Amino acid sequence: MIEELSVFLPTYNEEGNIELVVSKTKKVLQEVASKWEIIIVEDGSGDRTPEISDKIARLIQELE
Repeated sequence: MIEELSVFLPTYNEEGNIELVVSKTKKVLQEVASKWEIIIVEDGSGDRTPEISDKIARLIQELE
């Protein structure tokens, strides 16, 4: 098992995909790393990607 792992997810207008991508990424990270983080890099989307990304970050922090 990997000790620590960071995953960067670059996003642009991904409101329809970001929740599923983060969920699947988190599942894999929990299987392969003892300590992990997901970093969503939002690049000026014109949709709700920033709002959804913030919501996901809050939910993950609350679960820890």
